[in-house]
Amino acid sequence: GGRTAKAARPLCAMDRDTLWLESMLEAAPPQCKAERVRHRADTIFLLVMGGRVIAMQTGFAMLEAAYARPMNSANIMMKNCMDLFLGVFVYYLFGYWISFGKEPMLIEENGFD
Repeated sequence: GGRTAKAARPLCAMDRDTLWLESMLEAAPPQCKAERVRHRADTIFLLVMGGRVIAMQTGFAMLEAAYARPMNSANIMMKNCMDLFLGVFVYYLFGYWISFGKEPMLIEENGFD
């Protein structure tokens, strides 16, 4: 029963994404590390807060439906869905620019044909 040291995976056994990520991290200057950490934290914050907004939207839809007649519940749900979709669209057009100081990319600018 002797323990053997775990051998490092050969380079050919790594997947393409792992190789790309490691090469990008090695190529980046060390002073960029703080910026990467801040960017990750900002992204996580936006995702979590976006999820909370959607949860509040559904909660408000349930509250509205509880105070309406049952035959109007479907209309209230559709109104709240449209409110959410309109809010996302307006954020994409104007809020992204206000939040990040740059215009959002269009599909053509991303390299898709």
